[in-house]
Amino acid sequence: MKFKLILICISLMLAVFAGCGEEEAVSEAKQQAPSEPEVVLPEYQVVETEDASFAKTKRFALRITVPSGTSKEDMLNVAEAEVEKLKSEQKLNAVGFFFYFDAIPASYIADATVDWAPEGDWSKADSVKAGDYSKHEFSDMK
Repeated sequence: MKFKLILICISLMLAVFAGCGEEEAVSEAKQQAPSEPEVVLPEYQVVETEDASFAKTKRFALRITVPSGTSKEDMLNVAEAEVEKLKSEQKLNAVGFFFYFDAIPASYIADATVDWAPEGDWSKADSVKAGDYSKHEFSDMK
């Protein structure tokens, strides 16, 4: 009987130590994994946020100024950052972005636009429940 008790204790100790070793290995692997490079955003200013919601569909349009010559990739990075901010504040259906170089002209004609919506289509905002982002993507920047 003592022999069985000793074997059970040894088995339990081995199981505990084996589990601890795996956690350490996973922890070390996470520390050694290369992290994604941090995106450096250009200078920008959200000049206006327009609530374009209807019924239960939450839509927003942001007018953003960026320095002249800002690349489409940088503007898309700004849009992604602003989507994350808005998502942290409330549930959304769609966000439209209007980018202007340096200042918003009197004509309000944007230098570039992009939408974040279901299938990248602003008009499909009401096809999903607010907060369900499974179909969301950015449209092609124009």
